[in-house]
Amino acid sequence: MTELSNNYFVCVAEIATKLDQATRLTQQLPLTASNARAVVFRAGERAAGFDY
Repeated sequence: MTELSNNYFVCVAEIATKLDQATRLTQQLPLTASNARAVVFRAGERAAGFDY
């Protein structure tokens, strides 16, 4: 392999890692949103600062 090929594969591996991290984060977002809604309903809409 040439140096250019090695750099290409390193770059692709770094992108894949970042995409995996982003995917894991987006999988957690629905849970976070649900938890925020639960807090609003438990504490009252004004207490949490949300307007519906």
